[in-house]
This record gives sequence, C-alpha cells and structure tokens, in this order.
Amino acid sequence: MGRDVRPDPEGPVLDVRHTDCDAPIRVVVECSAEHSALTPGDVTARPGPGARPRS
Repeated sequence: MGRDVRPDPEGPVLDVRHTDCDAPIRVVVECSAEHSALTPGDVTARPGPGARPRS
C-alpha cells in the first residue's frame, strides 16, 4: 500500500536556494556521457548489483 502524500496548502516544507544569488535550485538529470536534461522517457531503471528478490 502506498503512502498518502499531499502538498501542504501553506507551501513546501523546504525551500532550497543557491547561496550566492538566492535563486531556487532545480534538479537536472544527466548521464555519465554528459547528455543533460534527460526526461523520464530518456531513462531506463533496472535492478542493480545489490538488488535481491522479494521474499
């Protein structure tokens, strides 16, 4: 069963900003070959070496 997560009507609980200019930060996903600004359709998730079958 999933968690019921809803945004707080008063806004986010954490406001992360760049220390030098106070602009909000954004997260950009890129691969190790330096292809940047990847979208969810550009990536594939697969089990890693530490993955174990559920018991």
